[in-house]
Order: sequence, then structure tokens, then C-alpha cells
Amino acid sequence: MYRLQEVTMDNTAKVGAEYGHSLVFDPIGFSGGSKVATSEALALCNAKNSQFTILTASPKCWSNSSLARKHGVTIVKLYIPYSLAKASCGGLFWVKQLYLSMYICLTLLSIKLSKSNSISKLVGCSGPGIDMSLYLCRTLVALNIIQFIHGPVAASRSIGFCLTRCDALFYLPSTKQSLIDALSCYLSIKNGDHYSATLAEFVLHSPHARTFVNGISQTCWPTKSQTDHASLFWAASLLKWKGLDLLLNVLKANTHNSSPNDATTCLHTTVCYIRPQGINLNITQAPIAIQHVQWHEQPDNLDQLRSQNSIFVSTSINEPFGLSILEALAAGMCVVIPKDGAYWDTQLTHGLNCMKYTPQDPKSLQTILHTLAITPLWRSNIQSRAYILAKEYQAETCYLPIARFIDTDKFTSEMTLSVCSERCSRTGISL
Repeated sequence: MYRLQEVTMDNTAKVGAEYGHSLVFDPIGFSGGSKVATSEALALCNAKNSQFTILTASPKCWSNSSLARKHGVTIVKLYIPYSLAKASCGGLFWVKQLYLSMYICLTLLSIKLSKSNSISKLVGCSGPGIDMSLYLCRTLVALNIIQFIHGPVAASRSIGFCLTRCDALFYLPSTKQSLIDALSCYLSIKNGDHYSATLAEFVLHSPHARTFVNGISQTCWPTKSQTDHASLFWAASLLKWKGLDLLLNVLKANTHNSSPNDATTCLHTTVCYIRPQGINLNITQAPIAIQHVQWHEQPDNLDQLRSQNSIFVSTSINEPFGLSILEALAAGMCVVIPKDGAYWDTQLTHGLNCMKYTPQDPKSLQTILHTLAITPLWRSNIQSRAYILAKEYQAETCYLPIARFIDTDKFTSEMTLSVCSERCSRTGISL
């Protein structure tokens, strides 16, 4: 049964009443980088021009966000039955989407009846596969959709359809090929396989679609990490692809096989983890007892814990961006990443501002950690250069085009996807 529960309401949310009011949709029940990045981007919007209502399955994540601190926001709890929350395909997935569409429509109606400023924009902060109910809802209400893409999407016709229907699309460069594949699946239905890939490229090169990279705001900049001694820090969710098992295997091997005087054996390790809720994916079991390892589940003092260590280990497989890596760089940590061709592998240089190991290779990772443990001067130099590089990723610059679009409802070119679709239709091409 639908219940509209307003979790947080700040009277300053009324400031932007005569301007744009956006509904931010977040059906994911646990915290993560996509929430943080979306919050940082929206927080840059002009508080006098923009108002936000957040419909979310995880109110706590948003109540402590940059957006909530800088803007008056309304946070509305989204209730999703457990059986639906886990559905990712098949008939139950579409039941879930219909349920969420109804929830969104009832929320929109409730806002209208409360005599608040009516919603003018819908913001999907995960990806079309997760935010699909926004597009179903749009068949009933004429609202603009702003879509964030924080990770690769599946090659499906329904996702491709959504990508041709959003009014603004902001995506990470690493997700481009997956977007082309999804668009090609949909566009091939009406235009054939021969033109689908070309049309997909056309959609992504249209002015309504923009790439972005993540950044960190000055107010959220991490505390500088220590440089006195070698100690490890790992932070991510327990999803299998985040690769915690690799680090645990290395730490177990160090404990069982190394000499007590081995520098790697004595490395103190801090593991901060998020336990995913309401998903049907494999996760790593945690915590487990390993010597010199401390476990923290979604700690409130994450910044403090990170600053007490000097080496950040990333074990994620083909991370689309890696906000936790950027945060570690910004804290002046020595970042250890896999040489996997992902974003940070292309931006960082081994031995200069990071260290790289062979992906999913415990021996390679163990060797790198041992080297860093016994070479404090080299480690310290890498930390200093990492901090300098991170300064290039200021949220105030990285997210400015997104904030401008939301504030003004248009790009500089004033050309949205609807204009592109009209031009295509004149040539017999259908989007």
C-alpha cells in the first residue's frame, strides 16, 4: 500500500518555488559512489533557482549528503517490497517497474495537492535499467527527464529506448560503448542493423548528451593522510566485483606464510565496507578474523579512518570511475590499482603517482605492497604527487555543466533530443 512519508523538510526548500522543482529518484537501498556524485552535482545548483524532492529507498544516505547540507530538500521514503527489490529481469522486474511508476505518480500528485511548487523535472541518478519507471511514468505526465549514467548499462532494447527519450544525458566516458550497444539494440528495430551503430553514435554526439568526470567539492575534501608508516586502507561495498576477496587472500597468505619480521606481514589494514541490501547479487562475507585487520561497517568517521593510513588498495574489476580512488588521491594516499585499462589506469602512472598490479593476481599485489612497506621515501613521494593530481578534480568545475542545465532548463545550444528526433524524422530515420 502506498504511504507518502516525508522524512525531512526544510523550509528553505520554498526559496526556489517560482523556479524549477526536481524529483530525484533513487530506488537503491544502500549507499554508493553514484549517490555521492549525484549529490555533489546537484548541490552546485543555485538554491534560488532549484528545489529538490528526493524519493529514495535510503533516506539516511541523502539526509547526510552535500545536497541536503547546501539546499533545503524534501526527502520522501520509498517503500519497495523485498521480493520486488531483488527483481532484475523477467516478469517480476516489470511488475517492479509498474509499482515504482505508480509510486512516483502518487508522489507527484501528493506534491501538487500540498500546494507546493509542482515538479518540472525528473532526475534518474543511477541508470535507465534502474530508473526505468521514470520513463513509464512519463507516458502519463509530461515532465523532462535528466539521466545520470554512473556505470555500464546492459545491451537491451528497453534501456536503448530510455536513452532516446531522456531530455538530458550525463554519462561517464567509460560507459560510452555500453550505451552504444544498448542504443543499437533499440534502433535496429526500426532502422535495421546496418545503421543502428551509426545512429547510436549520433544520439551520444547530440547536444543533449554530455560526458562528465567526478569531482570532490572543497567542503568535502578529505583529511590529509599520514605519511609516517605503511598501513592499508580499503573501502567499497561487499559486491563480488569490488574484489575484496583478492585483498583478503593476500592478507591471509601474509599471515600464514611470511616471517613474523616481514614488513608485509605486520601491515595494519582497515577495511570499511557497505553491505548491499535488497539485491540478488553475490557478496563477499565480512567480517572475518584476520590478524592486523580492523573491520568497520559503513562508519560515520570514514574520513578519520582513511587519514590514519597511507596506502589505499583498489581491487575493483574495471571500475567505471572509482570515486573512492579519487578520494584516496585527494587525501594524499599512495594508491594501488589494477592495471586493467579502467579510468584510473589510463590517468595514473605506475611508480609516479600510483602503483599498479596485475588484475586478480594475489602474488602481484603482494609484491607491490611489500615494496611500499620497505621503501618509505618512495611511498611518501607517490603520496605527494597523488595529492597534486587530485586537485584537478574539483567538483565546482567537473559538475558545472550539469548544474547549469538544471538551473536554466537548457544547454547553451538550446538543442535537446526532441529537436534531434525531429531532424532525423525528416530524413526517414526514427529515434
